[in-house]
Order: sequence, then C-alpha cells, then structure tokens
Amino acid sequence: MEHICTPKATIVIHGQSISQTQKCLENDDPTAHAVVESVRTLKKLRLRPQQVQDCRIYVEQGICPMCAAALRNYHIKYVMMNRQEVEITKFYFQTIL
Repeated sequence: MEHICTPKATIVIHGQSISQTQKCLENDDPTAHAVVESVRTLKKLRLRPQQVQDCRIYVEQGICPMCAAALRNYHIKYVMMNRQEVEITKFYFQTIL
C-alpha cells in the first residue's frame, strides 16, 4: 500500500520555519508523521493554539486524516500543498483501501 502522508512538513510561524520529517521507523512510533512531529514541536516551544492560528504549513504530498486532525485540533485551518491553500477538513474523509 502506498503511503499517502507527506514525508516532510514545514510550518512557517512568525517568520521562522520549523521543518520535520517522518520518523515512524526511527522512533518506532506509527504516529510520528511529519505533520504530527511539527505539531509536537509547536507544543515543545510552548506555542498555544491561539498563537499559531495564522501560521502556514507546507507539505510535499497530501496528509492523512490523523495529521489533519492534529492540525485542526491545534486550530490550524489550512495547509499549503502544490502552491495551493487547502482547507484541513478536505483531508478528514480520505479513504485508504
């Protein structure tokens, strides 16, 4: 099965870039997707959801429903993919067969 979640994600907030890569294998953690790792970094930096509402996240490929939920839970509403702004809710109902 092809993995649909992006291998790299970059969040731009307050003029700074935070990039993460997928770490599922190296961390032995199936939830360590690049987007989730980016959200974890925001949490480590003690940035509250209210402080990151206007940030942008850039991804190389699509994102899975888990990553979309992590972003939405952190009040991030849009992701930049292929130079287009896509609403996070578009990723909620993707089906993996």
